Amino acid sequence: MSSTDVPIALLGYGTVGAAVSRLLAEGADDIERATGHRLRVVRALVRDPARERGFPVDPGVLTTDIAEIREGVVDRTTLITGSGQPAAVISIARQIGGNIIAIADGVERTLRENAASLPRQDDRRSRASARSISRWIRRSA
Repeated sequence: MSSTDVPIALLGYGTVGAAVSRLLAEGADDIERATGHRLRVVRALVRDPARERGFPVDPGVLTTDIAEIREGVVDRTTLITGSGQPAAVISIARQIGGNIIAIADGVERTLRENAASLPRQDDRRSRASARSISRWIRRSA
């Protein structure tokens, strides 16, 4: 099985960032074997690149320039099943200051627009789950 390279950027490389980097490095083979993905820390945003760190980094990883850190999602296609049937996983993240109601409306609209390309849902509970979450968000806000 060939693995997929997944570059990781950390916002900070103090106690927590260094620990995350160490865990990723030490567990790299196990993670790759379990997921087929090779996770690599390629950038870490810091205030002082010269400061001593709890876990060493490769040259060029530490940066003080936030422009070198890009937010985004890796374009990926994965075979997913639920109860032995084709399934779809939708990941949604709200940006700081994002309108949760607009996000819920957008999710519901996107699901309707793409219903034909999603796996068939025989279970009424699963068919309604995305809309239920949208309604729950609306009632909670």
